[in-house]
Amino acid sequence: MNQFKRLRRPSPSAAPQPPFKVPLRAALTIPFFAQLVLIVSVVGYVSFRNGKSAADAIMRDFGKNTADTVDEHLRSYLQTPPHINLVTQGLITQELLSTEEPDRLSQYFWQQLHHHESLRFLYLGTAQGGYIGATRESEATIGLPGTVSVDLTPTLGAGLIHTYRTDDQGQPIELLQVIESPYDARQRPWFQAAVADAKASWSEVFASFYDPILGIAAYQPMYGEGEELLGVLGAELDLAHLSTYLNSLAVGASGAVFLAEPNGLLVAASDGTPLFTQDATTEELQRLTAAQSQSSLLQAIAPQLFVTESPLANRPPPSPDAWPLVMPLRVEGQVYSVYVQPLADMPGLDWWVIVILAESDFLADFRVNAGYTVLLCVLIVLLALWFTLWIAHWLSAPIHALNQASQSVTNEQFELPTIHTPIQELAELSQRFQQMAVAVDTSLEDLRDRFHAAFESAAVGMALVDMTGQTIAVNEALAEMLGYTSAELLNMKPQDIVHPEDWLRTAPFREQLQQGEIQTYSLERRYCHRQGYIVWGLFHMSLVRDRRHQPVYFFSQVQDITARKATELALQNTTQRLEAWANTIPGHIFSLRIQPDGEHVFDYSNHYIEVITEIPREQWLANPDLARVLIHPEDLADYEAALVRSRETQQPFEHEWRIITPSGKLKWVQGKSHLSQHQNGEKVWHGILMDITARKQLESQLQASNQELEHLAHLDGLTQLANRRRFDDYLAQVWKLMQRDQNWLSLVMIDVDYFKRYNDYYGHPQGDRCLQAVAQVLQQTVQRSGDLVARYGGEEFVLVLPYTHETGATALVQQIQQRLQARALPHEDSPIAPQITLSFGIVTCQPARHDTPTELVQRVDQLLYKAKHQGRNCWVQMSLS
Repeated sequence: MNQFKRLRRPSPSAAPQPPFKVPLRAALTIPFFAQLVLIVSVVGYVSFRNGKSAADAIMRDFGKNTADTVDEHLRSYLQTPPHINLVTQGLITQELLSTEEPDRLSQYFWQQLHHHESLRFLYLGTAQGGYIGATRESEATIGLPGTVSVDLTPTLGAGLIHTYRTDDQGQPIELLQVIESPYDARQRPWFQAAVADAKASWSEVFASFYDPILGIAAYQPMYGEGEELLGVLGAELDLAHLSTYLNSLAVGASGAVFLAEPNGLLVAASDGTPLFTQDATTEELQRLTAAQSQSSLLQAIAPQLFVTESPLANRPPPSPDAWPLVMPLRVEGQVYSVYVQPLADMPGLDWWVIVILAESDFLADFRVNAGYTVLLCVLIVLLALWFTLWIAHWLSAPIHALNQASQSVTNEQFELPTIHTPIQELAELSQRFQQMAVAVDTSLEDLRDRFHAAFESAAVGMALVDMTGQTIAVNEALAEMLGYTSAELLNMKPQDIVHPEDWLRTAPFREQLQQGEIQTYSLERRYCHRQGYIVWGLFHMSLVRDRRHQPVYFFSQVQDITARKATELALQNTTQRLEAWANTIPGHIFSLRIQPDGEHVFDYSNHYIEVITEIPREQWLANPDLARVLIHPEDLADYEAALVRSRETQQPFEHEWRIITPSGKLKWVQGKSHLSQHQNGEKVWHGILMDITARKQLESQLQASNQELEHLAHLDGLTQLANRRRFDDYLAQVWKLMQRDQNWLSLVMIDVDYFKRYNDYYGHPQGDRCLQAVAQVLQQTVQRSGDLVARYGGEEFVLVLPYTHETGATALVQQIQQRLQARALPHEDSPIAPQITLSFGIVTCQPARHDTPTELVQRVDQLLYKAKHQGRNCWVQMSLS
């Protein structure tokens, strides 16, 4: 125990001081109060924003709904004129009405005006220039206001228009006036515009000729069956109703709704704003634009909407995503929102629905509620501040007392005063703190005793060295290993007992340990025994640091490995002898270890691997996976399968495959190995790899020779067709296949007519050439891969035709005769033709279980015999079901 008295516990260092200190009461008060203020502020702000967003959403939805309502009303209101024109055209086209009966047509117009109060005029301009119409009278016209009169030219052509007062059935009863100027409808702008468009269209909005109101007309040209023009229908609509309708909409006390064209001309207004003005001199009506309007709202919004660079100047086609367009507006201190939406589904009309809503009409109640919310938030914050200060004072007093107690423990004063507090947790914490102080005092003494016992009884040598290099503690195991006493080692430095070469080798590790680059290091080094011989030790060192991370002393362990080093040296000598023996074997001897993580490592590999693969042995030791890189791509799958099969069955691995060396050589190799498994889970392949390229070349040559012999055994030497042996084998195979598939098989036997007389006349060499020519004809005609052409014997040939019905067999025979006739092989001694001819026997069947190929051959031979007796140069055919 005396040597441990030199060990001092590192004194506790002062913790790094923060840049500033905060009292506990402030630490408890400020965060809570700041958090509460933040929460109240965020909640108040979010409530304000949500209320504002809700009001804005209501105003936005209201604006869009108003625009949609106006759009729906306009489409309903504006569809009447085109619809009446279309109906009138249909009645005239179906000859229910006629332009040649102006009385009936004007009466029809009269009835339509009575049914549709929004219409002011209905008329027809004929192709001859005539005019037929009906007019709703007003105070400015000659009739009685509210009545309907009819207007027409006496003839179908141009002339004077006569205006008549009608009875309650629409019949003219009194001539009211005759317009003095001749009237030609064809010269009127509306007639010419309709003819130019050649389709239904709208006129521009105009100020009425008779009344100070705005109107618009729908035109419809009519054509006969020959596309000749019959006339132009017109229906004029009173637009004053639109302003009345817009005025009926509820858009708030300060809001308004307008209809305008893209050029700024007004069509209707909800606030009674004049839409036109009358020239004092000419008394002509002139339409007003939004900028000329008496409405301050329109005057303010006009520069933003009705200019070339406005957002609507190049607007996209109407779609749910593009409309309505929402724009802010401020007029005389009042905030407005402007909603602009084009009139939809009305071809020819380009109007905008403009809804202007005042923010004050929607946010009045919201602003009052927002004031109450702010006041309530301020009251809550003040109340919370007072409560926080009281809680902080109540908590800080016992905690301050605990802080004083902790300082006493730090100074190793373990007798602590009792802290009285009404807070249960703090009272229990004070009690546990006192118990902890007693336990720490006891544990420190116990820890010293245990460390000394473990240090002295350890089986390996241990030592403690201070930062100056002085040994301050050693155990008996280290002293016994080196032959010194513990007292002698305490007066020595580590470099006195470590071999000088190893001491220099470990110097860099000690520096890295002190600088904190490594936590510990281990290595083997030599020690000098007291009696002069070398002791090998496995050395481990770590560094003990204090609370400030400053080094205090080194802790080292030394395990005696002298016996193990002697064994390793003997094993190394044995390994060198084995390697010298292995290098004399003409093969690659190897030991390949598979680690638990799947990595492959060569435990041993002789130099013959360089002879086989042309790759240095060092590369193989660094990367055993090179074996798969060299394998021929076609052999890789079989190699992997053989390897897996051997691993799973625990059977020896034996396989042959091709490799491609870096120089491009193709080699055959044979591998033989067996798998063993160690207790730690590692598997090791022990085996040999041999170059068998020469053997494989001999085998390949032998196989090619056998294949050539096999080919010659099935080939007729004269015609190069299949011989009789090949025919018998193939017919047996096809017979079983047709039995299985229940399909048709055709067999054709062929004989060269009068071939004996041909040989006698031309000689046997020429007869052989004739048979070769016939074989060529047969081979060129029979093209399917499954068909077989064979020489049956002598001048007889046979065709095996699987999957062939009798019609297909007959067609093939006809093609053979045609090709043979085209060859025109001469046969001057033939009694039937001056050239070579053939006779055929054809049998078609579906092979049954009780039939045999031999019976089929006998039947086709009989049919060939019949063909020869029937005069030759023909075929006899039979089908067996």
